[in-house]
Amino acid sequence: MFAVYQLLASNRDNRLLRQIRMPAAGAFLGNAAWAAYVQLYGLSFVSTIIIVFTLLNLLAILARLAAWDEGFTVGDRWCIVLPLCALSSWLTTATIVNLAASLRFHGVDAGPAAPVIAGAIVIAGGIIAAQALLRTQGNPPFAVVFLWALGAIFAAGGQREGIVAAAVVIAAVLVLLATIRGLRNGGMAHYFGGSSSLAADGARAATVRR
Repeated sequence: MFAVYQLLASNRDNRLLRQIRMPAAGAFLGNAAWAAYVQLYGLSFVSTIIIVFTLLNLLAILARLAAWDEGFTVGDRWCIVLPLCALSSWLTTATIVNLAASLRFHGVDAGPAAPVIAGAIVIAGGIIAAQALLRTQGNPPFAVVFLWALGAIFAAGGQREGIVAAAVVIAAVLVLLATIRGLRNGGMAHYFGGSSSLAADGARAATVRR
């Protein structure tokens, strides 16, 4: 979706695309490198470095989208904001999981303390996500995907370990509170649009006509 959107003639002068083009290229390069490496060598320390590199590029995109003050067109919202913010959220969770998996790959076994450590990791992830949401005005795609990931964690481990289940609930509450606060602090208009979105569409159309 994002790749096709960039190729449209109407987006030749899209300033938002120019703002995020380099970190987006880094993120997609990192995704491809991670997939290739894991297929060959598994989830090791190197795969963690690759996924962290990918996540840093996506977080740079999040910051630029949150700071964008010219309004998103409908196309921007569906083809830039939605996929890249959702991917950022997924990579936030995946980075934590990759780190835990790489420790097991290198022989680090928590033993009986594993549920406690897993719960601590989930809460840490919730704190990181909540901070990201506060800094990006409650970014809705990021919040929805992270909550979905928490649901998957609950289904995988929360039903067996009460500590993990409690950690999922705490993380979910943190994410929900941060999302609500961010949306109330301007995020609702920023991401869902209104007059600024219509103005951006009009400006883009005028540029194309010229």
